[in-house]
Parts: sequence; structure tokens; C-alpha cells
Amino acid sequence: MLQADLDRGIVSVGNLYRFNKVFDRLKNGEEITIAFLGGSITQDCHATKHELCYAFRTYDWFRRRFPLANIKYINAGIGGTTSQFGIARVEEDVLSYKPDIVFVEFSVNDSNNAKYKESYESLLRKILLFESEPAVFTFNNVQYDDGVNAQDVHNEVARYYQLPIVSMKDSIYQEILFGNFKSENISTDNLHPNDVGHGLIADVICNLLDTILSQYYSGLSFSVEYVVPENPLTGVKYIESCRYRNEISKLDSFKFEDVEIDNREQYGVRDCFKKGFIFKESESYIKVNLTFKNLSVQYLKTANKNSPMASLFVDNKKVAILDGNFDENWDCLYMHDICGFDNYDEHEIRIEVENYPDNCQQDFYLVSLITY
Repeated sequence: MLQADLDRGIVSVGNLYRFNKVFDRLKNGEEITIAFLGGSITQDCHATKHELCYAFRTYDWFRRRFPLANIKYINAGIGGTTSQFGIARVEEDVLSYKPDIVFVEFSVNDSNNAKYKESYESLLRKILLFESEPAVFTFNNVQYDDGVNAQDVHNEVARYYQLPIVSMKDSIYQEILFGNFKSENISTDNLHPNDVGHGLIADVICNLLDTILSQYYSGLSFSVEYVVPENPLTGVKYIESCRYRNEISKLDSFKFEDVEIDNREQYGVRDCFKKGFIFKESESYIKVNLTFKNLSVQYLKTANKNSPMASLFVDNKKVAILDGNFDENWDCLYMHDICGFDNYDEHEIRIEVENYPDNCQQDFYLVSLITY
């Protein structure tokens, strides 16, 4: 893309105080950690090798600009997930590494509505308030056939927090509309970029990084000390999200029958169907008491047919059916919002597979319970 096309993707430069501090350390050859949090595009979906995905290419920008620094790379992308799940896992998957820079992208998995405005703000706010005071860089991927994404609500939040923002809708997608690109040449399915598409995303991101670095070296950066706004834009109800996996089996209230507690080792965040519960038979169940106001259940939806369905009971009342079958050709880490209450109280949760189908090809797999 031409320079003007890259520049069109810059939505906001933001307050650069935290970036300036990181650049000071990089220039001195110190160690920093860069993390990428998002969905399947962040994970590297449809790149022929990981080194060609946008995240690694962006990480490589830092390595090339600061060859004397020790720069650690964390990729916390999980396909098919939203910022609502991002806030539930950010502490374990990102903040535990004490990152210095975090790139955040959920604009094609979130919807352009108030729910995801609140979950996205909860996520950004939790990162910004973390003790390592990381610099945060936000951007918007896009569906290349129709331009749909969540950037209206996401960018409203990111502007409020004075963060750098770039948009693929305002840059790459516009090139498609102008007839300069064909979507099939940069994406395999009008969503996931191929190697060329990942390169274009990295170009748009690194163009703003070049601008930020140029301002840093010229002394033109807006360097007023960054302060996280005291009052959020939304209720940020998701900021206190807690994710429970197989560790709930250690609670005194936990009971189960014909359920295998999955203690297999997990190899990275994308190895996500681990540390949960495998329901093995008809009438297998788990039961546990947790304190919450809102509850979501995360489980495996599989492309294999004849997967069981489970019933969810809260305080002995059936509130949902959890269907393990998925009408796609990939396995989905599905997050099902169940119910909400007016106050934080203790509730009994019971999940039971009442009947296993004939010729079952996949056990029902409960990944986690998420409360907030």
C-alpha cells in the first residue's frame, strides 16, 4: 500500500507516555515483554507458518528497530473468542508475564453493541491498571466482504483511554472498495488473512509504530504523564470476571459422578480443551457452589456429530441446555451466557448429561465456569 493508504488507517496516536518509557528501555538494550491478545487472526489462523502472522511480524519490527534489546514475545490468541472471554483469561494468559506492551484486537469477534463495548472497556481497563503499567495498542480487523466489525464501540473506548488505534476497515478494506485489492487475494474466507493479508495488517500497525518512534526520537511525543481515567464509560461489570476450571474440584462443595477431571498438561493458550471436565456417561454430573451475580458456561462445541447435550441447573432450576454439537467444520470454544441476578450471592450450579446419544463421537467437555 502507498504511504497515504497506510496513514488512512491511523485512527488515533494517543497519549505516548507509556510508549516513551518502553522506548527508553529498548534503546538502553533492556529486556521487555510484548503480548498479543485476540482471536484466531492473532493466533495465526491461515498463515502458512507462525512467523508470517501479523503478530510475529509486529514483534519482529521491535527486534529490527532495537537489535540490542532482549524482547520476549507472548501470543495469547485463541480462535473464535471475544473480549468477554479475554477479560476472564487476561490475568493468566497475559498479565502473569508482566508485559510492557499489549496489543489488543477483538473487532471481528465482538459485535458492535453495548455488551461488547462494556466487555472491551473492562479488558482495556484491567490491562491499563495492572502493576507493570503496560502501554496498550489497539486495532480493528474487518470482514473483507462487507466491512463489518465492532470498531465503532471499540474505538470510542480506546479514544477515551487515549490509546493508539489503527483500523483495517479504514485502510485495507478501503483498498478493496477502490478496486486496488481483491479480497480473495488477501483472505481465504473474507475474514482470516493469508500470508499477504497478515503482511498488510502488520504494515498498517507498523506504520503507526514508525510514527510513534519518529516522534519519540524527535522529542515531539505527547508525553504528559498518562493517568487511567477515574470513571469508566460503562459499568465495566466484566472487570471482576473469575474463570474456574478443574481447580473447582478442590472446593468442599464440589460433587461429581462419572466425570473425569482433566489434569492433562496444557501446551499454550491455544491448547484450550484442557483442565476442564469430561462427562463420560448418561446421568454424569458435577455440582458446585459459587458466589456470583452473573454466570457464563464455556464448553466444547464439536464438528463431530452425536455429541451429548447437558442440562444446566442453578439452584435446582433448569436454566439452559448446553448443546455440544456445532454446525461448522471446526471445534469451537463456546461461551454461553446463562443468567444474571440482582446481587452477589452463593448459588448451586449443577451440570448433567441426561442421555448419551447412540454412536457418540465426542464426550461432553466442560471447559470452565466464568462468574462476574
